[in-house]
Amino acid sequence: MGSGTSRRAIRHVEREDEAVTNIAYANAREIEQSEDGSSVIDDRKSMSDGNSAFNDLTVDESFDDASTGTDYRVIQILSLSQNEKNQQLLDAAAAGHESECALLLKYGASTQRLDWHTQTTPFQLAKDGKDRWSPLHAAARNGHRKICLMLLKAGAPLDRQNGWLRSPLHYAAEHGHRNVVAALLHHGAAIDLTDWHGWSPLHFACGRGHRACVELLLDAGADPNARTLSQQTPLHLAAKVGRDDTLRLLLDFGAKPNARARGSTPLHEATKACNESCVSVLLGYGADPKVSDANRKTPVMYAVLHKDRLSEAHLIGAGAYAAHLDSAKKFPEKGPSSISVGGGTIVKSGGPSKLNVFKRASAQVIQSL
Repeated sequence: MGSGTSRRAIRHVEREDEAVTNIAYANAREIEQSEDGSSVIDDRKSMSDGNSAFNDLTVDESFDDASTGTDYRVIQILSLSQNEKNQQLLDAAAAGHESECALLLKYGASTQRLDWHTQTTPFQLAKDGKDRWSPLHAAARNGHRKICLMLLKAGAPLDRQNGWLRSPLHYAAEHGHRNVVAALLHHGAAIDLTDWHGWSPLHFACGRGHRACVELLLDAGADPNARTLSQQTPLHLAAKVGRDDTLRLLLDFGAKPNARARGSTPLHEATKACNESCVSVLLGYGADPKVSDANRKTPVMYAVLHKDRLSEAHLIGAGAYAAHLDSAKKFPEKGPSSISVGGGTIVKSGGPSKLNVFKRASAQVIQSL
């Protein structure tokens, strides 16, 4: 008797569970219906035809392999709060999940600015107040061009600056994503926006050595003589990283070879970094080898200091020898008690003996090349 009662009770509970499950599924399907009564499956199919705003962009079909899988994901999205949708869109944009981005945008995720960092350490809490990203920032930084286009069609702000005053174009140029840079410029991105330090997208592209991005930005009208807060031009940054091809490009677009940044010219930066090819290019475009920086040093002095004999020879041939003589005469007691010049001769500092040895050593350098 007792066992029969137990079996009837179990069947009753099973029937109740089944009923609850059916009701929940029916409610979910009801929520799933669009305003005109069509189902999510129909909406999903419409995304692939020519009338969809996301046509040709949702190429990752991982969510479309089975309709039940897509429907289940839609139910999950509909159950999220607005903040959760926004955060998941940011994560999907950063990771390059195109179909996920399409679904989240379709069901209400926002393309507006959102905190990138979600950790709760004191450092991250302090950083969150400053460094605020949008999904477009994340997609541009990681080079996801199709997601960038998808976000722009959904109304993402093109020139939104984050807490560091950097736009999506800044990040695309910094990381060398040429296709993303081209797409943002095609949609009218502001080309000379600057961040906290006065860096434009062109500064970032030059400072990271991304020539293809530099060319796109210059063709779109970027200023080749724009200055950072420390007065550096794109030419200074390209000389530092040793990109002679970028230097030629900038100079052809009107960059000034003798621009000063706290006394230093691009030629100073090239010799400090021992970039002989950049030294040659700058001299060929009229860079002055006789200019002294804030430390009263000419480019040839840095070449001697770093034992860069090729750069030294280029500079001497371009007239740097006379500048070195003038500097030594003007400041005969400056510097160490002895120096090594050219072929390695050690001389005491001061007046004529130093100048004569420099003359002989320079001739040896040129003859040895």
